[in-house]
Amino acid sequence: MVSSAPSAPENGASLLDRIEDAALNPNVPLSDALRACIALGGRAGSAALREWAGRELNGYTGKKDLPDYRIVPASLYVDHTNLGGFNRMPQRVSPQMLRRDLPEGVREVIDEEVRLPDPIRTLEGHANGHEDDLRFTFGNSEMVAQFLTRLWQQQGAIASNQVVAAIYWKLPRPVLLGVLDRIRTALVVLVAELREATPTGQEVPSPTDTDNALKKAVGDIKIDGDHNVVTVQMSDSGDITAKIKDSPDNEGEATNRKVWSLVGWGIGILVAIVGAYAGLGQWLNWPAPW
Repeated sequence: MVSSAPSAPENGASLLDRIEDAALNPNVPLSDALRACIALGGRAGSAALREWAGRELNGYTGKKDLPDYRIVPASLYVDHTNLGGFNRMPQRVSPQMLRRDLPEGVREVIDEEVRLPDPIRTLEGHANGHEDDLRFTFGNSEMVAQFLTRLWQQQGAIASNQVVAAIYWKLPRPVLLGVLDRIRTALVVLVAELREATPTGQEVPSPTDTDNALKKAVGDIKIDGDHNVVTVQMSDSGDITAKIKDSPDNEGEATNRKVWSLVGWGIGILVAIVGAYAGLGQWLNWPAPW
C-alpha cells in the first residue's frame, strides 16, 4: 500500500538526492519524485523534463503525447444482461467483431490495448486496490452499448430480451504495477545518468545533459501532441456518428496559415502593379514615382 508520507532525506540533500530517495522507496508516492523533477527541470533549464514530469503528474491529453509504456495489452469484453440488468454474462470478444458493426471514427478506440492517460496518483490508486482484474472503458461507451444492443437484436445475434450492458477492457493488476515500476526505474536511471554527466562540485546539471539523461531514461519526449477530440453522438433514430474536433492550437495554426497566405497574395499583387507601372512609364516616358 502506497503511503502518503513523503520521504525524509537528510538536511541539505540535493534535488537529485530527493528524486533518488523517493524513487527507491516503494512506500513513497511517485508524485513526490516527479514534483522534484519539475523543480530540477526549472533549475537546469530543461523544458523536456518539466513537461514529462508535469504530464505524469497531471495526466496526458493527446494520443500522440502518450508514452509507449502507458499503452499495455488487455482483453476486450462485452457484458450481456436481461432487460432488468440482471444475470450479467461477461463475454470476451475480438476487436474485429466489434469494428465491423461500428461506424468509422468509433472503430479506432476498439482494439486490445489499454491507454493509461490518468495522473500517476490515479494509477497508483487502481494498482493498490484489492481487485485482481481492473476494468477500463472509454468515453460514451454506454451510447455505443445501446447502439450495439439495437443492431444485434435486429440481426438476431442476441435475444430480444438481452442488452449489451457494458464494453470494457480487463487488465490484470500486475500489468499496471509493472507500468508504475517502469516509471520508478526510469527515475533511478535519470538520476544515475545525471550524476555521471554532471561535473563534481556542480549542483545543477546543464540543459543538454538533463535532456540526454531523460531520453536515456524514458525515450523520446513528444512535446507537441495530437489533441484532437473524438465525440460520439447518437441520433433520434439510434444511429451513432463520430466527429473529430481540432484543438485550439491546430485551429490557430490554420488561421495563421490563412493570414500569411493572404499576405502573400497581397504582396504579389502589389509587385505586379508596380512592375506594370514601371513598364508603361518607361515606354511613355513617365517620371519615376520614386
